[in-house]
Formats: sequence, structure tokens, C-alpha cells
Amino acid sequence: MTSDDDQRQGNAPRSAVARADSRGSIVVFTAITREYDNLKEQPRAATEGADFVAFLDVPRESATWQVRPVHTEFRDPCRNAKIHKVLPHVYFPDARYSLWIDGSVTIRFTHTIQRLTELYLADCDLMVFRHRTRTCIYQEAAVCLHRHLDDPAVVWNQISRYSREGYPPNLGLAECTVVLRRHTAAVNAFNEAWWEEITQSSRRDQLSFPYVARKTRLRYGMFPQTLDETPLFHREVHPSAVVRRSDRFSARIASNRSWVAAAMRATVISLGSPLRRRFRDPPSWLLDAAAVPRGGALTDVTVAESRGDSAAANAPNGDHVPTTVALRVDGDTAGISLRAPLRRTIAFGPVRDLPSWNWVGFDTARELSKYYDVVFYRSWSTLPDCDVVFAIKERPPDSFVSTAQRKRVKLVYCPIDAYSSPDQLARDAGLFHACAMVLVHSERLLPCVQTHCANTHFVEHHVRYALTELADYRDSGFVLWIGGCQYVPYLMHWLAQHPIESEVRILTDITNYRARHVGRVFAAEIGMKFGVYRNTKSIGRYRVYQWNERRQLEMMQECRAAIDVKLTDKFEQYYKPPTKAQQFVASGVPFAVNPDSYSAEYFRARGFDVASPADPDRWLSRAYWEATRRYAAGLRTATSLAAVGERYRKLIESLWTPADAQSARP
Repeated sequence: MTSDDDQRQGNAPRSAVARADSRGSIVVFTAITREYDNLKEQPRAATEGADFVAFLDVPRESATWQVRPVHTEFRDPCRNAKIHKVLPHVYFPDARYSLWIDGSVTIRFTHTIQRLTELYLADCDLMVFRHRTRTCIYQEAAVCLHRHLDDPAVVWNQISRYSREGYPPNLGLAECTVVLRRHTAAVNAFNEAWWEEITQSSRRDQLSFPYVARKTRLRYGMFPQTLDETPLFHREVHPSAVVRRSDRFSARIASNRSWVAAAMRATVISLGSPLRRRFRDPPSWLLDAAAVPRGGALTDVTVAESRGDSAAANAPNGDHVPTTVALRVDGDTAGISLRAPLRRTIAFGPVRDLPSWNWVGFDTARELSKYYDVVFYRSWSTLPDCDVVFAIKERPPDSFVSTAQRKRVKLVYCPIDAYSSPDQLARDAGLFHACAMVLVHSERLLPCVQTHCANTHFVEHHVRYALTELADYRDSGFVLWIGGCQYVPYLMHWLAQHPIESEVRILTDITNYRARHVGRVFAAEIGMKFGVYRNTKSIGRYRVYQWNERRQLEMMQECRAAIDVKLTDKFEQYYKPPTKAQQFVASGVPFAVNPDSYSAEYFRARGFDVASPADPDRWLSRAYWEATRRYAAGLRTATSLAAVGERYRKLIESLWTPADAQSARP
């Protein structure tokens, strides 16, 4: 057994170092625990001149690998495997180079490992692949939270700490499935700092890799393409994909409030629990600390961030206890609470795997964690212990509203684009009246809601997807449209009547079945045929791409200009917030939208005349690009997360000080 100090500091046991000592100059290594992956044999050509070492908890015969016992001192099997991945200089002190590959990875290249180091470590000391879909640790953290990839309290405390320290968004995200290293002093120091961050925070190493690399000033590079595209390696799907599919099915059921859905949800949760325990293995200290009642079931988790400077306690076996965590068990609250008593608590929810939730819910919560304790809730079944509860996009049920009133919790409703008709708004008059505040993201919608709730205010979307550097001028290339698949028919309808010479590319959620179905309904309403399926590559003569954060970033950098079209005789389109318009203009991308849209009205009111797509001579001109760049600087400042977060903070504080309500207005 290792000493407590070794465990707390993340040091590898001396006996393990001796066992794993390698005399070769190049080592390829992996680690597998609890049969998470099958040990894969590697091509003979790649093994020349390198030692192949596999750390396993179950011994196996292999023609490729030298099998050695895995680290066993942590209760968490993931950390037992990860310590080898992060600290190769400890386990292979004589190696000059190392290549880590996850158990799911097979080498495809036919040259030697030595040749791989010559090709990719010429200008840096460490290489990883860029993430295939995301571009930012904050995007990654949001996914970890709503998919429960690690304890939510630990993830939230970690990411809000990064935010308070000023770590910028969109600085890139590594996929640490493959890590090629030169064992220099700088890389060894980075390894130690990375392991320290993993032991003190989330075991999700992709969250901490860019942060620690920036902090230690590590010089690292990215392989060409992504791991899924590269000819160098092949990755198989983990068995845990079953769990992810189960979670997505559960989330789809959760959006339906009928009694049938409730019964199905209970069944899915009960069936899914053994899978989660099998593949995810929540930290045992968390359940121990919660003192779960006999026979009780862990039904929900509320996480909070305390801004206090006191050192966090170290849990048994190196697992990190978050600064503040509360667990709801069968409707009761159990666990530990270290919340500072003088800080207000703001709850955000319901947590969903949706862009609008990540945008208005998670990012706003991250910024407000500088001023408040923040908790999340996943369902409407239990009201969190808080002072203010935000309901993001989804309509809170009457039972949730009445509970908030009874407990004197202030309810703030952010409908965003949830309403599709005046009748829906009118039917929710009682809900609006019961809210302490309603926040809308379209000024056109403001008077409609103020009729029912006088304390209604307009707030901006922050520029979440704006490019870090303003776009260059391009006199040729494609025009980009980004949006939900249900809105593609509007674009197609407009382009059929107003053809443009430039190529138009469509970036949308083509795999979203519900969006495709709604798109077909909308198309029928305007007399169009809309045959779009999951594997669709084009619609008519327009190429279609599946949306993700990385692809959006790349296409915004590469496009000549951007377009949007709103069918303004539709309620939801007439009042649609100008989010896409803000992202393009703030990025310096020449953007065009029909003049009767709210997006055009939004910018006209602020002194910028957005081009019409019917006027390509202006829209695609260098003069308009230059005008867009000049305006972009002010827009980026006004709609930054810091500026929008300050607006939220003032509005929240006005709930307790009516005299300050006027100062909360822009």
C-alpha cells in the first residue's frame, strides 16, 4: 500500500515504478481496468524498436504487449488506469519517447514509432488530437454535466474555478485518447501538474489538459485531422456507448410530462442504474459521505460552488471532495454542505442536452458563480434549496411554480423561443403573473409578455460562438447558413425565389429526428417537398453538414459570407432572437438577413444597417466587410459573457431591492 501522502499528491508507488521500468528509448503503453476495453494486438511493423506495455487488472496473453499489473490504490478504476497515462516519466524513467493509446485504439500506420516521433515531434514535445466536435473546455464541461460523465459537483467546482481565474473560452480542446510525448523536463513538469489537477478535480483529463498546458506554458501540437479522420489510428466504440444511448432515450422521455412518460422514465432509470454503476462507477466516497438511507435511491444531484478560500478536504484513496455538494435522496436532502451563508443561491435548470441550455443556462450560471452559489436541477419533481430559481426555455409546471411560491423562492422564467403563437402566450398568463421576473431575448417579445408580468426585461445572448479573431475578406467561396433542421425549408423557399450565384452550404442538426419531422410539416405549409434523412448529404443542390461546435467554428472561418432568412408571418420567426446574426457580425463575417426580421431591426436600432440577401452587390462587397469589422469590436464588448452576466446580476439583485429595479434597466 502507498502512504496517504503519496495518494494525496498523486505519486506513483515506488514498487510500481520498479515493475514498469523500461530500458528502451521508445515505449507504447495502455491501461485497461474492469474490462472496459479488449486488449488489441498491434501491427508488427509498428512494434519495431519500441516496447509495448499494457497495464491490466486481469492478466491476459498477448503477442504484442508486455502485460503488467495496473495501479490498484484508488477506489476509482478510472484513476487506476489514468495514473499510467498521465505519468509515463514515472513508470518509464529511461524512455526518451512514449506513445499512450487508449484501449479502444489500434495503430494503423505501417512505419515505426521512431518515424512517428520524427514526423510529429520536430517542432514540439507533445502531440494530441483536437476534439472531433467541441472547441472549448466549457463546452466539454457542459456535456460532462448533463451526461453525468463524472460527479457533477466536482466538474462544476473545477470549471467555475477556471472561469473565475479568467481562462478564456474557445481556446481549443484536446482529445487525449492518443498522446505522443518527448520526455523532456518541461513535459515531465506538465505531467505532474496535470496529475495534480486530476486528483484535485475531475478525472475527465480533457477538461484539465488545455488549462494545465496553458498554466505550465507547455509547447504542444495537434495531429492533422481528428482521431476519427486520421489514417494513423483507428478507434472502436466503448461498451459505455450503451449507457449514452440509454441517457439520450431517458432525456427524450423526460421532455414528455404525461403519466405514460413518467412510468417509462421510472423504468428506464431503474434499468439504467446497473449500467451506470457498471460502466461509470461513481466515486465511493460520494455515496459514503451522503449517508444514503437504507433502501433509498439516489434520484437527483444538486451541485453548488462556494467561493471560499478554505482548502478542500481530501477524500479517502485520493478522491477529491468538492467544496459544496448536496444530494437529494428520495426527495430529502442528505450529504455535506459547506455553503457560505451570506451568498445567495441561484438554481438553473432543467439541465438539457440542448444548445439553448448550454448557452443561456450553463454559460450564464458559470459567469454568475463569481457572485453567487450556483446549483443545477434536472427535473421539475423537486425544487432546489435556493433563493432564486431560473427556468430555462421549458415551461415550469404548475406544481413547481406553487412550490416556489410556498417556499418564497423567486422564480425567473427565460422562455427564449419557446412560444409559437399568441394563444400560447395568453394561456400562460397565470404563469407569467406568478413569476418574480421574466427575461426575454427578443425586444419584439417584450411588450407581449409585459402585459402579463410587469417585471419583464430584455437580456442579450452572449456571443458564445464568435470567432476569436475577426474573419478575413474573401472575394469568392461559399455562403454559410446555420440553424435547426426545421428551419431549412424557409431558407429553401427563399432561395427558390431569390437565387444567388455563390454556393450555399447548410450546417444543421440533420440527425435530430424531431427537427426533421417539424421541417417536413413547415415545408408542407409553404407547399414544398422536404425529403431529408439522417444520412442526407445534400438538399437540392445545397450541401448539408451535421452541426457541432467544431464544424461551426471551421466553417465560419472558411466562409465568404453568411445568410439567414426569417419567414416573418410565422410567430416564432417574427420574434426569433438575433443569436445567429450576433455571432456572424461579432466575428466580422458579412451577414445578410431579410429587412423585416427582428435580427435586422435589432441592428438598425443600434446603428448598423445589416445587408439584405436580395442585395448581393452590397452584401458581398469589401466595403460591407470593412463596415462589419468596424462594428464588430463594440458588439463583442457589449455582448461578452462578462457584460451579459453583469446584466443578469443587476436584475437578480433588483428582486430584493425594488428601489434598484430602475438601475437594472439598460
